Amino acid sequence: MIFEFFAKASAAWETEWQRVQDEANRKRSEAMAGNTNASKLPKENSQASNDAPLATKPKPQKASTKKAKAAGVSEKTAERAHAVVENRPDLAEKVRTGAMTLNEATREMKRDEIRQRLVDMATSPCLAPSIPAPLSGTVAPAYSNQLPQQD
Repeated sequence: MIFEFFAKASAAWETEWQRVQDEANRKRSEAMAGNTNASKLPKENSQASNDAPLATKPKPQKASTKKAKAAGVSEKTAERAHAVVENRPDLAEKVRTGAMTLNEATREMKRDEIRQRLVDMATSPCLAPSIPAPLSGTVAPAYSNQLPQQD
């Protein structure tokens, strides 16, 4: 009984709201009568209408999206799993056996990549120029007072 009352009230409200919207649209159309842009047919307007069907093709799904749906996980999780399997099969095996989570494996893989980049940068000839070792027994005079004295 209560639901019937609210259903009738809701239907009446929607009808009134639609009437007010239609009246407002009619007034806007009359006000824009002199505007040459407004008098064009909807297909001629430069902006798309909300009720016009879209003529664009649906976006093709990425492979990771399909894999994620099949596995019941998010797309990002599927991408991370794919990266671990491709780059670090040893970590992927640990994830598969349950010894490590996917997040831990991803972090470990990233840490190793960063370490490798740092090693590469340190051994790069442009960043680590060879500095000749000082001659044995000779010390620059400016620093000689800072060295410990040997007896």
